[in-house]
Amino acid sequence: MTAATVYLNGERLGEHRGGYTPFTIELTGHVRWDAENVLAVEVDSTERPDIPPFGGQIDYLTFGGIYREVSLRAVPQTFIENVFALPVDVLGDGRRVDVRCFLEGLAIAAPLTLEVELRDADRVLARRRTELLLGTDPGEVAVRLEDLGDVELWDLDTPRLYTVVTRLLEGGQVSDEYTVRIGFRDARFTPDGFTLNGRHVKLRGLNRHQTYPYVGQAMPARVQQRDAEILKREIKCNIVRTSHYPIAAFPGCLRQLGLLVFEEIPGWQHIGDEGWKQVACCNVEEMIRRDWNHPSIIMWGVRINESRDDHTFYTRTNEIARGPRSLRGRPVVSTTSSIRSCSRTFTR
Repeated sequence: MTAATVYLNGERLGEHRGGYTPFTIELTGHVRWDAENVLAVEVDSTERPDIPPFGGQIDYLTFGGIYREVSLRAVPQTFIENVFALPVDVLGDGRRVDVRCFLEGLAIAAPLTLEVELRDADRVLARRRTELLLGTDPGEVAVRLEDLGDVELWDLDTPRLYTVVTRLLEGGQVSDEYTVRIGFRDARFTPDGFTLNGRHVKLRGLNRHQTYPYVGQAMPARVQQRDAEILKREIKCNIVRTSHYPIAAFPGCLRQLGLLVFEEIPGWQHIGDEGWKQVACCNVEEMIRRDWNHPSIIMWGVRINESRDDHTFYTRTNEIARGPRSLRGRPVVSTTSSIRSCSRTFTR
């Protein structure tokens, strides 16, 4: 928080601007395998006018430092970068899960099999395998899981969750695995109001910041969970707005409790220059790709809170939310540009 520059053995590997969404930096090719390595992160916590929400005045504290988890991930040559699992036709007879697996790495050098399972605890409801061709570059692989049998819906009082497990197999052995949790639910905004699973629901909610006394934003997930329980069980909310930025750990808590979420990008009353807008567009992509499997999220907030109209800018953010282009050289859908990201086409 707010800008981070990553170095390995004194070599600058990359920068990320924005303190509310995750990012990764590739270390391969820079590691000294026969010596000790020094991994360093230079953090700039000043209120830089090129990074949302800054540039004007904001009504909340932003603090600084490394305030969320950091991990070192070792992966095979071809690995699973992300998975988007979308339940489809959940109220109809053709209920299914459309799974989009995003693979990264070098060209496939050995026969690989992609296996996708829908699981209810230890019980496998559906499984599909796809063979990956030798010599092809990894990218996006679409898998459809059908004939699921009876599944329970995710709802406010019964937040039923299922697990999608995606594996890469080489020679019958698992080389990489990626697990996400999903729920089957139908959420719609209609002229007559909001419906969840075909039932009209009156939304009652609050805005929420991730700030606590004495520790600022560096509160662990278990306390975020307790805060969600208070909102749900004591205050009797059924929806929460993450004002005014994506909140770490919180959507997962709400998913398990049956609380709906309106999640929005960083900002408050101010829209900056073109570079600022590019970072905001990146925020949209990173927010959605982090949380797109949460059944609790029913709205993506792609406008800056209490900001003036900016048709061109908000056309871009809406295009990203509905079907963003790939900024790593893969096929594109919208025409939005950004400083860095890893977006693909998706529909919530």
